[in-house]
Amino acid sequence: RRAQDKLFNPFGRLRTGVHCSIRMGFTLLELLVVIAIIGILATLIGANYIGAQRAGRDARRRGDLNAYRGALELYANANNGVYLINTGGDPLTALSCLSLNPTYIGSCVGDPVGTTTYRYQSSTGGIDYCIWAFLEERSNTCYKVCSDGKAGDYSTVVPGVCPPTAIP
Repeated sequence: RRAQDKLFNPFGRLRTGVHCSIRMGFTLLELLVVIAIIGILATLIGANYIGAQRAGRDARRRGDLNAYRGALELYANANNGVYLINTGGDPLTALSCLSLNPTYIGSCVGDPVGTTTYRYQSSTGGIDYCIWAFLEERSNTCYKVCSDGKAGDYSTVVPGVCPPTAIP
């Protein structure tokens, strides 16, 4: 036979003749392997995406509380060093935020998803305060900002209670 009549089969055999049949497509096993790999990659990407969303919402919570801290400092400067008086640890979107809006803060912001509230508590005379909110990324952890300049993540002993003592 002539050399031009020989065709190379990609599956390992050398065939002769012009009219040979070459297998087209994929086997079921090959398709299942590819689908499994795609499924594993999608799961890993999805888990990272959810974690990134939680981290983003927690960053927004921290930013919101720092904005409230700035508004409370402006309020105290205008009121002889006395902060808003709220000894009950009530949500900021209640009476406390309304006293700050619109003079000291542009708008009263709340939790990004509404699962937690920003809390505010002051000492009886309005000399000290703390603001806090629970975070999503780590359970039983809250972010706390206080008038003494301390701010950060705090783990709680009792779920749903943060900080153990609100006033520094």
